[in-house]
Amino acid sequence: MLSYIARRLLLTIPTLLGVTFLVFAVVRLQPGDPAQEIAGQGATREILEAIRQELGLDRPFLTQYFDFMEKLFRGDLGKSLKTKEPVAPKIWGRFLHTLELTLAAMVVAILIGSVAGIISAMRPYSLWDNVSMFGALFGVSMPVFWQGIMLMLVFSLWLQQWIGWGLPATGRGTLLHLILPAITLGTSSAAIIARMVRSTMLEILRQEYILTAQAKGASQRSVIFKHALRNALIPVVTVVGLAFGGLLSGAVLTETVFAWPGIGRLIVEEGILTRDYPIVQGAILLVALGFVLVNLLVDLFYAYIDPRIRYD
Repeated sequence: MLSYIARRLLLTIPTLLGVTFLVFAVVRLQPGDPAQEIAGQGATREILEAIRQELGLDRPFLTQYFDFMEKLFRGDLGKSLKTKEPVAPKIWGRFLHTLELTLAAMVVAILIGSVAGIISAMRPYSLWDNVSMFGALFGVSMPVFWQGIMLMLVFSLWLQQWIGWGLPATGRGTLLHLILPAITLGTSSAAIIARMVRSTMLEILRQEYILTAQAKGASQRSVIFKHALRNALIPVVTVVGLAFGGLLSGAVLTETVFAWPGIGRLIVEEGILTRDYPIVQGAILLVALGFVLVNLLVDLFYAYIDPRIRYD
C-alpha cells in the first residue's frame, strides 16, 4: 500500500507540471494588459513600459515560466501584481472557505442521493421511484444560480415575512450561513449519485448470491445493507470522488450568488478581471492539487470496500 501511494504521488508531479504550464500560458493569452490595469487608462507608454519591466512582463515567456517554477519549488506562489503582497496566505484562506462549502455540499449530496437511490432500487417502478428519478433529472437540469435565488427567496425572504425568522441569504459566519449554499451546490451531485446508486443496486440485486441470501431467509434489510450496498459502492465512490473534485473547482456561481468568500470568487474577481496572474496561477494549482489528492483517496478507499482489491 505504501509503495502504491508513493507511486501515485510521483505520478502527480507531471500532472501538476502540466497544469502549471497550461495555466501559465492561458492567463497570458487572455486579452488585456496587467500594466494598464495597474496604471489606469490615462497612463503614458513610458509608465506602462516601466511597470512591465518592474513586474518582469517584458521578458520572454519561457523565462517568466521558469522563474515562476523556481519560486514554486521554494513554496513561493509569488506576489500580487496590484498589491505587491504575497498571494499564498490569501489563496489558502479562500481555499479553506471553498473546502468548507464543498464538504457540506458533499454531505448533502451523499445523504439525499444515497437514500433516494436505495429506496428506488428497493421499490423499482413504484411511485417513489418515479418521483425520485424525476427529482434527479430536475436536479441535474436546474441552473445553479436560479436554484440559489429561489432558495433565498423562499427560506430567507418569505420565511422572514411569515414567521419572523429566516436563513441568512449571503455571507459566511455561522453554520446557518452554510445551509443554503450547500444545498444549492450539492443538488446536482445528489441527483447523479441517486441515479448511480439505483442502477447499481438494481444490477446487484439480480445477482445469484443475493438470491441465495434471500432463499436462506435473510431479512430485506440485511440483504440490502450487508450484501448489496457494499458491493454497489465502488462505482458510487468513483462518482462521489469526481463530484467532489467538480464541486471544489466549480463553486464559482454558488459563491457569487451567496457572496461566499471562496477561491472561485477570488479567481474571477481579483485574478481574471484584474489580470493578476499570480492569484490565478496559485489558486488553480491548489485546486488541481486538491482534485488529484481526492482521486488518490478514492483509489485507496476501493480496497476498504472490496478486500479483493490489492495494490501490488
